[in-house]
Amino acid sequence: MGNSSALLAAIALTLVAALLVLPFFQQPAQQQPTKRRLSLRVEDIPPDEHDRVERILQETVQNDAVLRHAVTAPVLRSLGHNGPRSLCATITLRTSLSLDDLVTRLRQSGVNSPYNYNYNFEGITPLHDDSESVDVDIIAVPGLGSHALGSWRAPDGDDVWLRDFLPRNIPNIRVLLYGYNTMLPSSRSKQSIEDLGGTLLEQIIAFRTRDGTSLRPIVFIGHSLGGLLIKEALVRAHRKPNDASSQFLQTCYGLIFFGVPNLGLRNEQLITLVRGQPNEPLVNDLLVDDDSEPSAFLKRLGDQFSELCEGHCRVVNFYECRLSPTIQLTQSGQWQKTGPPSLLVTRNSATCTGLVVMAKEDNIPLDTDHSGLVKYQSISQGFYLVVADRIGRLVDETKKEVTGRKSARRNPRRMDINERRGQTSRRHRSPRQTRPPRVSSPESSSRTLHIKDVKAGNGGYQILIPQGNTPIHAEGWTAGHNAVQAFGQVDGLIAQLEKIRNRDAELRGEEVEGEVISVSVSQMGTG
Repeated sequence: MGNSSALLAAIALTLVAALLVLPFFQQPAQQQPTKRRLSLRVEDIPPDEHDRVERILQETVQNDAVLRHAVTAPVLRSLGHNGPRSLCATITLRTSLSLDDLVTRLRQSGVNSPYNYNYNFEGITPLHDDSESVDVDIIAVPGLGSHALGSWRAPDGDDVWLRDFLPRNIPNIRVLLYGYNTMLPSSRSKQSIEDLGGTLLEQIIAFRTRDGTSLRPIVFIGHSLGGLLIKEALVRAHRKPNDASSQFLQTCYGLIFFGVPNLGLRNEQLITLVRGQPNEPLVNDLLVDDDSEPSAFLKRLGDQFSELCEGHCRVVNFYECRLSPTIQLTQSGQWQKTGPPSLLVTRNSATCTGLVVMAKEDNIPLDTDHSGLVKYQSISQGFYLVVADRIGRLVDETKKEVTGRKSARRNPRRMDINERRGQTSRRHRSPRQTRPPRVSSPESSSRTLHIKDVKAGNGGYQILIPQGNTPIHAEGWTAGHNAVQAFGQVDGLIAQLEKIRNRDAELRGEEVEGEVISVSVSQMGTG
């Protein structure tokens, strides 16, 4: 009995020892690499593959053994025309591969459908295209150092409100995304804001010329630096005396700005990040100085933009109300957003576009930080509803404006202007105000609206438009070409002057009486 007990005890000790030692001899389980969320742009898709794009992309992943295990099935998020003979798609997937390895393998695996894959989204990307019934192009431009698509993505998801929400709220629009490279660390680029704005102008002109939509109205959406690029593009278009730039300028009807630093932004740490790099002057142009004054560049851009767009473009400004984390250099040598919070773009900077004909409701606060101005979690989120409503109203105004201009072009210029403009003007009068307008003589009291001012000595046109009881005397100066070319036609100028008059009256709380009934155009001599 004693021997049996000793034997059992020995066996038990052996088993316990084996259990304790066994883990040291086992191979550790290999941890599966984490698959991160990723969006890609897919180009060079033949139009006849329109209905098979998602299936072809999934087959491309299955054809490669590495992709099959390292990539989830691609999901098609958008598909639009990229010129007359090509389609462009955006897709989402999850992968453990590096970006370069993923793109290379996708290209090699898709031998039967050699699509082109891109993850930086530079240039123009169609996000939504109702090609059969598009009335307005909406073109979005992101901010400094931002990913073109990621700037507008929901904080916790794959939804991009420009692509996935806005077309559901506003029909008959095409949404175009513009991307550009302004990554700050280790930059080797000397691009200035002027250069970036000029490139934006040329790319939009080229894209719309290629697909025959150069005359389609544009509503721009700009976040932060993106708004400054839009302003610079408009100023440059005005300075270029060619048909393409003139068409671009004439088709720009509205601007939606989010936290645009018209008077500069506050983020001194950015200077430390770019000191000694080729892009240091670009950042210097963006920041306020020690006295909180804007740079000379921003002052110049503001003056030129206000002279150009007064009464021509409707502008809606959204501004942030929360502090944003600033960047700082960590002990590991990495730049991270862990610095002291700051209001990057103040209300004054975000709303001071230089335009005086703006209603107070066109400056709208959002209780979020600088990045959150353009990130919305769902289509029912409160901030998104406000933004979508303002964009929708601006699109509707644009459609009405286009209709009015087309109607004016169809009618002979010698036709009584009361007949051409009466319907528009009557919308601003009560039913009892139907008497014919009284016309004051040019010698009567008047006020002057300066539409443009450039250096004296250039040729120009003087336009006198009597209206109701108060004539408007407008002097339009142009550099190198006359006022008819600058505004497309006299009717276009009349429409803009009416727009200024009506908005000015609304700001004063007055009713608009009378219609524009005559135009006198006389050339002014060169000095």
